[in-house]
Amino acid sequence: TKMEVLYLDNNKFTLIPSCIFKLSQLHVLDMSNNQIVTLSQRIEQLKRLHILHLYNNKIDSLPLELANLTKLQEFVIHSNKLKTIPSNINLLQNLHVFDISNNSIKTLPDSINTLIKLKELHLNNNLFVNLPDLDNLTNLQMLYLNNNKLISISENIVKLQKLKLLSLQNNNLNSLPSTIGELVKLYELHLSHNQLIAMPNLEK
Repeated sequence: TKMEVLYLDNNKFTLIPSCIFKLSQLHVLDMSNNQIVTLSQRIEQLKRLHILHLYNNKIDSLPLELANLTKLQEFVIHSNKLKTIPSNINLLQNLHVFDISNNSIKTLPDSINTLIKLKELHLNNNLFVNLPDLDNLTNLQMLYLNNNKLISISENIVKLQKLKLLSLQNNNLNSLPSTIGELVKLYELHLSHNQLIAMPNLEK
């Protein structure tokens, strides 16, 4: 089959039907808003997949085989039941948008720092206290970290010179890195509902 785009969102699927894994030309798969509990290892068969939307399901883990989708550019799996992200996520070297918001994730693998094409990283509504270094993500434009348990942000954030939006609402921050004013493209900064008592210089 020549099928490249398949939308099956807002149905009652509890898994991805096996027939889909035979669609070798598939570029876009949207199965958001279903009842999917498990993501099959066979997902790796969709070698040409560029966009994968699985948000609003009940998926509690990601198979290691997911990392074989090396053409994947947009992976949106917010609002599931994930607790961890596989360390081989770094193999998704073409990823531009990664959204794992609204899960129960406490830590990110250090390897996420090698996803150098990332433009948007959505981490809202998880359980992060600390983050690994993200200083290699120099193409990042939007970083969402609302509703976590973060107590600090690394001075290395200054390396993200393309950052336009940084959202840190509802965390436990009592200070900000002194370098934050050196993010010359930053035009939107969200810091509501933290523990801040002072601000670094934002004019550099």
